[in-house]
Amino acid sequence: MHLIKKFLRNALGSAIGALLGIVIGGFFLMFSEGGGTLVHKLVQEVVFRSYDIPLILRNTFKSDIPVSEVVIVYIDEESADVLKQPLTGVWDRAVHGQLLQRLKADGASAAVFDVVFTGDSPNPKSDEQFVAAIKEFGNVVLGVDETPFAAGRSGAKARSMDVPPDAYLEEVSGLGKVSLKPEVDLVVRRHPIVETNDLFQPLSWAAAVAMDASITKDPEFFERRNWLNYYGPPGWIPNVSYWRALAADELKPGFFRNKVVYVGSRTLTKTAGERKDEYPSPHSTLSAQGQNGGLFMPGVEVQATMFLNLVRNDMIQRMPKTQEIPLILALGAAVGAGLAALRPLFATIVGLVAAGCLVLLGQLMMTETGYWFAWTICGIQLIGTIAWSVVFNSWRSLLQNRLLTQSIAMYLSPSQAKRIARTGDASMLQPGAVKQTISILFSDIANFTTMSEGMDPDDLARLMNNYFESAVTHCIYKTEGTVVKFIGDAIFAIWNAPDPQEDHRERACRGAILLRDQVSDFGVQKPGLEVRTRIGLHCGEASVGNFGSRARVDFTAFGENVNLSSRMEGLNKYLGTSILGTGDVIRPVEQLFTTRFLGKFQLKGFKKAVEVFELIDPIDKAGESRAYREHFEKGLAAFKKRSWDEAVAAFSCVLEIKPGDGPSKFYLKQIEESRSEVLPADWDGSIELKEK
Repeated sequence: MHLIKKFLRNALGSAIGALLGIVIGGFFLMFSEGGGTLVHKLVQEVVFRSYDIPLILRNTFKSDIPVSEVVIVYIDEESADVLKQPLTGVWDRAVHGQLLQRLKADGASAAVFDVVFTGDSPNPKSDEQFVAAIKEFGNVVLGVDETPFAAGRSGAKARSMDVPPDAYLEEVSGLGKVSLKPEVDLVVRRHPIVETNDLFQPLSWAAAVAMDASITKDPEFFERRNWLNYYGPPGWIPNVSYWRALAADELKPGFFRNKVVYVGSRTLTKTAGERKDEYPSPHSTLSAQGQNGGLFMPGVEVQATMFLNLVRNDMIQRMPKTQEIPLILALGAAVGAGLAALRPLFATIVGLVAAGCLVLLGQLMMTETGYWFAWTICGIQLIGTIAWSVVFNSWRSLLQNRLLTQSIAMYLSPSQAKRIARTGDASMLQPGAVKQTISILFSDIANFTTMSEGMDPDDLARLMNNYFESAVTHCIYKTEGTVVKFIGDAIFAIWNAPDPQEDHRERACRGAILLRDQVSDFGVQKPGLEVRTRIGLHCGEASVGNFGSRARVDFTAFGENVNLSSRMEGLNKYLGTSILGTGDVIRPVEQLFTTRFLGKFQLKGFKKAVEVFELIDPIDKAGESRAYREHFEKGLAAFKKRSWDEAVAAFSCVLEIKPGDGPSKFYLKQIEESRSEVLPADWDGSIELKEK
């Protein structure tokens, strides 16, 4: 009977979880298309990340998608200044004629203008020169634009087309609409629909027709849900400023040979007061800057990307709804039912793993098949069903704990139980704390998992007790420190609390050196194996005192400075050191110890960079390490000045004196990475660590 009840309880939670997953999926699918409400916009923002993220990941980790078919010539401020053309007005069309002559001479295969030439030029000769250049070039596509307006008293929507003069129409190879239709977040993700009965097709399609691309003869193209395949962030397609394209000595001969040249604006507007012809790209949605440091992609680069998709026939497709909807609903039901049967922590871990698998699935689908589906909806389903699992299992656990508490109360005297329930008299256990400046030590045994592998639990317990006895008695207590707690194989200790100590920084440093130098013989299964301890030190204000509940309290300390000390201990793993301390604990006592300044580090979770020192020995042993410390200091100074070769030489000298020196190896690796990075002008040599 008990097993049946347990099964029914789990079945109820799983059934509700499955239903919740289906409801969440159905809701998001319902609002993922069309509509102009706030709900539609928010849902579509979520759905579009299913398209954006795989593109960004692909273009980040597979950044070798070359673009050799197209070059963009940008009409930009620099060109307007050099060529003496208006910044926001209409350029002299004779200049465009000169560009076509330059492209013709260099062997370009086609020219596509993402520019609308409406009406005659104020200078008829300019039109004549441009038309003559178009005729001579032979394969030119010009842009047209449509302007919506209200027609008649009814206000019905109509469109007027802005097209080039007749003289142009006789010579061009094609005309295409330059307008783009972005999504609710202004990102252009879909190819424009090609209507066979329209007078003018999209500019990218007109260019593909002019180049006789095979896709233009494929009848199945018109039945697909075509999405843009962005090959990289803004600036990925090769480009050049207009004035440089005209200059005879700015580009190598053959730069435009066999290329389709797109001409369009990068920052200029068609008329004063209009917004720039720029759009966010999928990379912009996660603030990933482009090749030129920009977050926005010029409209002409979007047009060129569409053209490349058509020529290469590598558009991205969205999974058909007949497959996408059942898949999302089935996944929602599966995760909802499965997570509800797990404990909250395990459900959260499984949910995080499932989220990672979702990202991987979306990435593989786009990379390997060219399809995408709204997997971010499944991510929302995961969040909702994890929350349900936590609520359901916490509620069930609460009921179980209450039953357990009632059972334990049976072993207490009734009078005692009544007194505690009535008065809650546990004054000696009340939590309380004060803010106090303390020196903090965190330690951890290096490679503890490897050393303890395969050991008998009793033997391991004896070894750890011996280690802690040695560490506490001969190191921390010897310098009158307070051991707050043991955390696995780690030790958390403080100085200057609960009793004040004016020299608490010195005591903490001496305790750390003693702790590092201690050697404990395992002596059971691994005799003679030395225990090496990694230690982190910091000094700062923390909350110190009794923390806990009325049932139990612990004397401890917590706060940002405690966390920083723990991070110092973890930093040893990256730098290959044993004792690291911040400037707050080392600088006031550096005349008493041999130390090495290792630079400034911005640790994960901390906004400001902190000074990091290696604590080596007492000051009377300074001579033993002076040689390599001096070379390291020179290397660090050169690193800060970005003198990479000088820094490499200095750190290499350190490794000759002290083979295997961890900080030197770390900086040599940093230099390799920094050579290819563009560092900020105000960079002060600090290093940001993105992992704990």
